[in-house]
Amino acid sequence: MILELDDRKQFILNSISLKTGKKVRAGHWNELWRYGASVEDKKEEEKAGKTLGRIAEWIDRKL
Repeated sequence: MILELDDRKQFILNSISLKTGKKVRAGHWNELWRYGASVEDKKEEEKAGKTLGRIAEWIDRKL
């Protein structure tokens, strides 16, 4: 029997740090991007965007 692996564990959404020292949780990323807040590390933001893209692909495969 072949078991399907649970891929969801690879989709960890960490907080994004702002230049002001605050952290933005995943549930508020839309506000971060909508209002153009300055992030501390662009790579951290790009990684979050890529993770969201992978989540969308995973959902598409499951549908």
